Amino acid sequence: MKNILNFLLAALLVAGCKKMPGSVGQRDLEATGLSGCPGGECNFLYSEWGDVDTLKSEVTSGRFRIFRLAYSEEGIPVEIIIKAPMEGIAFSLSNLQLASGWGIWQATCPECRLRPLRISGGSVRGNRIARDNMAGPEKWVLELKLDISQKNGGYKRPVHIKQVFYPDFIRPEKTAGGT
Repeated sequence: MKNILNFLLAALLVAGCKKMPGSVGQRDLEATGLSGCPGGECNFLYSEWGDVDTLKSEVTSGRFRIFRLAYSEEGIPVEIIIKAPMEGIAFSLSNLQLASGWGIWQATCPECRLRPLRISGGSVRGNRIARDNMAGPEKWVLELKLDISQKNGGYKRPVHIKQVFYPDFIRPEKTAGGT
């Protein structure tokens, strides 16, 4: 009887420690070979304990780390939003997770409704960058390999970005295209 109770207790502990999908325990991505801005000037920011209201594409409070890349594409403001687990020092998001709402692509223009685009797949990897100064802010490096397409599949294009993201309370200089 005592062995059965010990087994049940161990099973409950293991089940209670289940990680959120996407979280990874070790770093496998370096902040080297960074890409430039996909267009115009870029902001690479993140916030913690957030979520995304999918109807409005607004960041609200929640249980995720929210990464936001804002840039201009042919004069149209574009934003890529990635939801990632709060736990751990690294994460990886799959094709299925991105297509099911963990990745959002949005453009702000009246004509954009004529050809609504979305993140239809790809992958995202992210690592917290080790800090030399523990009083300094956390930074994350992300590698995004995304497929942007129409819901009907008529239009598709890849987006590949590898860049350092800063906390949204710190506003580093904007990254100009090609740097």
